[in-house]
Amino acid sequence: MRKLKNEVITSYDVTALFTCIPPTDAIKITRECLEKDTTLKDRTDWGIDHIIEAEELYLETTYFSNNEQFHRQSYGCSMGNPICPIIANFVMEWFEQRALNTYPGVPPKLWLRFVDDTFVIISKEEQSTILKTNIKFTQEECHNNNLAFLDCLVQINPKRKLNTVVYCKPTHTDHYLQFGSHHPLIHKLGVICTLHYRADTIISDQSDIPSEKDHIERALKRCGYPNWAFDKAKKQKPDTNQCSTNANPDSESTTKTLITIPYCLGVSERVKNVYKLFDINTAFKPTNKLRGKLCPR
Repeated sequence: MRKLKNEVITSYDVTALFTCIPPTDAIKITRECLEKDTTLKDRTDWGIDHIIEAEELYLETTYFSNNEQFHRQSYGCSMGNPICPIIANFVMEWFEQRALNTYPGVPPKLWLRFVDDTFVIISKEEQSTILKTNIKFTQEECHNNNLAFLDCLVQINPKRKLNTVVYCKPTHTDHYLQFGSHHPLIHKLGVICTLHYRADTIISDQSDIPSEKDHIERALKRCGYPNWAFDKAKKQKPDTNQCSTNANPDSESTTKTLITIPYCLGVSERVKNVYKLFDINTAFKPTNKLRGKLCPR
């Protein structure tokens, strides 16, 4: 994509996304989205009023404890609420559509959003005025022809075109899941697959991919990953579902029954083999987590 001289690339990030969304507006926007959904009746027996009533209950339940005292969050959506990410995305989609459709100035040349992070190509005169709203945004401008956005570092090359490479924050330490940790092998192979998949999809110049994968291999070897793990990961099918840490390489069909069991070395693998005889796929989940040690119930 060519970038003109009077345009800039910039990114906007919502400040405290969940807590800045008014619940009354969220309920109104959710109702509008549901009323426009022509397939809702095919996917659930719940009516719109029932869904909105449940949403109101969730959004009003904003109690939390601190130092053995109970408090109630008075504004915004509560952190940790399972439906808040969905509601926040509804609100952001509604907001960006209204902002782009009603903005009186020159619209952005490019507008890409992931949840609350937005990558924009816009004229210099418009970059500070397009997002004047009650939702607070922080803006990250391009410095030295570079702009970090999520896992990407967007670069403006001498030909005024955009290149992308993998971006890691300055505090990143290349510390990943240790190979000697009590996790199933597929989780560890998933780390390799995921990092390789990120390199293959983010890096725009194919000649830069080998150096990134060499960096990945060096970093993972410091975490105890042996050479055979990289060879085994390369044999996995190039399926994005299998490149996640929750994927199952033995999965042959999405129509099979899937169960999730706690992982116990040597035992869970045998249970998995038994289930496989009955055409049942098995996924593992770790049980000994840091959260359980720091926040015991």
